[in-house]
Amino acid sequence: MAINSIRGILSLLIVWHHLGPETTIPYNYHFGYVIVLFFFILSGFHIALTWKERISIVPYNTFILKRCSKIFPIQWLAVFSALAIGMEPAAWWAVPLQLTLTQSLVPLWQGYFSLHAASWFLSSLLVCYICTYALINLAVKFQIKFMLILLCCMTCFDVVLWLLPNSMGQRWLVYINPFGRIIDYSLGISLALYWTRIENAATKFAVRNMYSKLFYTLLELSFIVLMAWVLVEVPFSKGKFLDLRYLVVIGLIIVFSLSKGYVSKMFSNKTLVYLGDISLCIYMFHPLVLHFYPKMIGVMPEWSAIVLTYGVVLLGSDILTRYFIPVGIILFRRIVK
Repeated sequence: MAINSIRGILSLLIVWHHLGPETTIPYNYHFGYVIVLFFFILSGFHIALTWKERISIVPYNTFILKRCSKIFPIQWLAVFSALAIGMEPAAWWAVPLQLTLTQSLVPLWQGYFSLHAASWFLSSLLVCYICTYALINLAVKFQIKFMLILLCCMTCFDVVLWLLPNSMGQRWLVYINPFGRIIDYSLGISLALYWTRIENAATKFAVRNMYSKLFYTLLELSFIVLMAWVLVEVPFSKGKFLDLRYLVVIGLIIVFSLSKGYVSKMFSNKTLVYLGDISLCIYMFHPLVLHFYPKMIGVMPEWSAIVLTYGVVLLGSDILTRYFIPVGIILFRRIVK
């Protein structure tokens, strides 16, 4: 699917989000926020599409085991690898939080950004997974009311953020806070529940209009341009929810999940789709590679160091996806059972 390719491309931009401050190249610090927002909404969307018909027959414990088996093995590998290569945690008491993926619950930067800082994402995602069955049941039962409740929560959250002074604590509330991320995740769930209607409407439009392919291609190009704009130009607002970034991210997910245009067809090639398949490993492996970037820059030109960094990240992520992830999932499920 084209949306999988988009996920892979954005995972490479996350690498740049963390690499950028180490380079002399102009850099927008806040564009990582938009990409993380995309990942949370897309996660809720994909999980709900896959599980909304199965939650009545598949036990909750089975769902949690399957989700945990995909994130805990790579998290443990990342933490122990970080310690092995000499990365020091900001506080040693944060290491157990990293191993249990509970660091996002602690509103202290020494906790959620310690050692393998990027893994706060998995910690917040784990909280979303724990709430998935309840969220899908509520969304199915209340539908419009559920969306209205989400909008009310988003508005109240923004009001609180506007009243609070700027601080590192506010950064936790806006960026890390797993309870705020549940709202992002729930938006994806709501989108999935209406997906059949959206898909049917798009198909009818395609059948009735001879220029529909051109229309969808222009729509895809428009959302790519809008996404690039919010990544580069839109400043980080104090309010979390009340901005255009949500509309752009949700629109991007819709048009590339529909895959009706020529851009989607181009993005559906095997190489780009595989890039999406290894996106989790790219996200978890790249901080380990970036640890060595200052040493690279000391012995080679900047652009050579950047290319080498990306090359090592891609090669390592490919190896992890092919060999470690399948074995890790099997071993984790056997141990837990």
